[in-house]
Order: sequence, then structure tokens, then C-alpha cells
Amino acid sequence: MAASHHGEVHDPEGLLDCLPLDRGPQLALATAALRWSSSVPAPAAADVELIALQLTGHARTVARELGGRVGEVAAGTPLRWRLEIVVDDANRRLAVKAPKNASVAHTQSRARLVVGLYRSLDEIDQHRCLIAFVTSAPTARAVLDS
Repeated sequence: MAASHHGEVHDPEGLLDCLPLDRGPQLALATAALRWSSSVPAPAAADVELIALQLTGHARTVARELGGRVGEVAAGTPLRWRLEIVVDDANRRLAVKAPKNASVAHTQSRARLVVGLYRSLDEIDQHRCLIAFVTSAPTARAVLDS
């Protein structure tokens, strides 16, 4: 069987222009980091540091993508306000310089950030689908027009 090669995003400076096509490995890494506890020990300190770098780079990329897509939601709506807060919070958290030796708590914080940013991107997609459905369905359009 041929070896599989998957590139991971390490972009601590936020230089990439777009999200990788497959979010699965990033969310799997975040989920694994969030499971670390007294009963599920974290890997070696060097690995925790690399995972923190990976998640930080990916969080920057997802935050940039989310910030660019907030405009897809109508201004003045609760969803738009919440998305703007999420982007501002992510940028604030990512602006804080990471500790020299990333701790488990720092890495888990980055993991929660990645998961939350993806959740917000999914909300935009759901919102777009809902708007497309409502505006294209004849009965829904008639209700909206009345």
C-alpha cells in the first residue's frame, strides 16, 4: 500500500491565503488535544509544543477566512454581531504571544479556538442555505411578499 502524505498547516504568521480543503485532520488534532486529562495524558512536551504551533497557524487561517465571510450575513442581525465578536475575540487571542514552551492548557485553548471558528463558519453556510431555500421556495416567497 502506498504511503499517504498529508500536509498540515503550520502558519503562525498567518501568511496563507485560504483554508486547506480538508478540515478533518485539524479538527481531529483539536479533538485529541481537548481529551488530554489526568486519565488521558498529553504527549511529550515537545509534541505538545508542535501541536500548539499547528493549531495556532490553523486558527489564524480560519479566523482570516471567517473575517472575510462575515459580510455574507446581513448587517445588524444577531448572527452578524455574534460573528464579528467571534472574529474580534479570535484576533485578540491570537495576538497574544504564545509562551516559549507551550503548555497543555495553552494548546487546549488553541484547540477550542479552532473548533469554535469552524462552528462559526458552519453557521454562515447554514445561514446561506436557509436564505437560498426561503428565497427560492414559491410558498416561502409568497409569505415573505405578503
